[in-house]
Amino acid sequence: MTTKAGHPTGMTAWVVGAGLVMAAATAASYGLIPGLDRVLELPRAEASGAPKTDSETTAETPADAKSDIYAKEAELAAREAKLKEQEQTVAALSNALSAQEAEANGVKRAVGVYAAMPPFKAGPMMEALEPAMAVEILRQLDHDQAAAILSYMEPAQASSLTAQLMRPDKGK
Repeated sequence: MTTKAGHPTGMTAWVVGAGLVMAAATAASYGLIPGLDRVLELPRAEASGAPKTDSETTAETPADAKSDIYAKEAELAAREAKLKEQEQTVAALSNALSAQEAEANGVKRAVGVYAAMPPFKAGPMMEALEPAMAVEILRQLDHDQAAAILSYMEPAQASSLTAQLMRPDKGK
């Protein structure tokens, strides 16, 4: 496709332009057009006539390249080991969190059961629990419910649980 003046447009213009740039760069690198390399700021090809490859333009020797590869592989292995260690830590923390959530759900269910029970039945049952569990349940009950349950317990047991209730809750 061309314009009214006969100039190419669109993709055709781009292809022609790119071809001209490549031809000019090649000519400059071989020194075919004197001074063109200074205008385009391109290095001239060596006397052999072949343009330099990337491996020829770098100062690294094959031994340097191999040592760089080995160093990168060692760095990659170290990063991979650290990542695996972090994944194990995350998995362990996730398991611990799941266990804590399961315990918290169990305590919530127990609180619901004791809250629904009449205090004269809940008191003796709570006496049979481990003191730490009884305190956890009493903490989550309404004050009036906890007081009613404590009133149906042996006085020594009720006073011991009350003393533990007054201590700060270290788990939260």
